[in-house]
Amino acid sequence: MSFSSNKAEYQRIRYHHHEGVRERHIEAVRRWQRKNPIKYWASKTIQSHKRKGFKVLLTTTELHTLAKSITHCSFCGIELDYNPKGRSGWHRNSPSMDRIDNKKVIAMDDIQIICAQCNSAKSTMSIEEFIEYCQTIVEKHRSNRNV
Repeated sequence: MSFSSNKAEYQRIRYHHHEGVRERHIEAVRRWQRKNPIKYWASKTIQSHKRKGFKVLLTTTELHTLAKSITHCSFCGIELDYNPKGRSGWHRNSPSMDRIDNKKVIAMDDIQIICAQCNSAKSTMSIEEFIEYCQTIVEKHRSNRNV
């Protein structure tokens, strides 16, 4: 047998042996995500902020521990859904890590977990600015109803 036919046979056997490995791995990861939604959220959140260039001074375990104790958004009171059950992307009640001070450094004493909608609306405002903003909206609509 020539080298080229040995190589082709080797590649055929190797491909056959590894067939389906990727799919099995993806399914195993998805099963783990469904069984560990809060831990998955914490890991994904830390990785995302690191990719965006933030200096992250807390671990996935610390964020996971905090997240386990947070069931509702501290601003609007909606129940947080750490387990989207097949949905992907942003949802109103998806948990979101809010940087209280909005610095490029993320530390345990400078974060809170709120719903994605409140975090999106809050954007870079301080808590005080956000509450004042919400009050302005309420007052405007309260006065419009009395017209």
